[in-house]
Amino acid sequence: MKNSGVNFICFIDSAQQETRKQSEALNEYKSEREQVGIYLKALYDISTCAFGCHQGNHTIEYLAGRAFNLAYAAYDLCRAGFYDEAFNQIRSLGELANILALRVCDNTSFEVWLSATDEERLKKFKPVQIRILIEKANGIIVVNKDSYAELCKLATHITPKTVPNRHSDDQRPRVGGGSNKMDLTRHWKKYVNYCSFQQQLLQNLRDTMNYSNN
Repeated sequence: MKNSGVNFICFIDSAQQETRKQSEALNEYKSEREQVGIYLKALYDISTCAFGCHQGNHTIEYLAGRAFNLAYAAYDLCRAGFYDEAFNQIRSLGELANILALRVCDNTSFEVWLSATDEERLKKFKPVQIRILIEKANGIIVVNKDSYAELCKLATHITPKTVPNRHSDDQRPRVGGGSNKMDLTRHWKKYVNYCSFQQQLLQNLRDTMNYSNN
């Protein structure tokens, strides 16, 4: 059993427990955690029909549910020291958020997106095309061209220069989750910024869809 797969998994799990203990430093950032919690709760409430069911096909509710899962997964991965993987989730969250932004500012185009075939969506509703539609409608672009390109380069697209989790000042790649307070704080603030920027979008979405806790 010395070299068994189960023993190796136990070894990794033990190391991850230490990383998560270091992540308790996030408790110092009460106001930021409050912002993230409000954002996550807003997604959760919409996705679970917390203030009453709007009937219909529940497309918005399902998209909000996916957004919640992506956002919370990014939060948990950040706590575990998997920063590349956290920002890969945020990239997907950004794509989804821009689609919800399209619903707020240009429901006609959103309805076309809804009814399009997979082939049509791939052809006519690529991320850049979604952003162009939002711009034309004077809507809020949650993840713009530069931010999207940065996330793709940082965490998604594989190149010959790809290395795992090289974020520390010493620029050493990290295999598995690993953290120190400086790294954790730096990436936590990036995550909070993405969540905070989407707060206005969610408010607009709730107003448009008449979601309310009143």
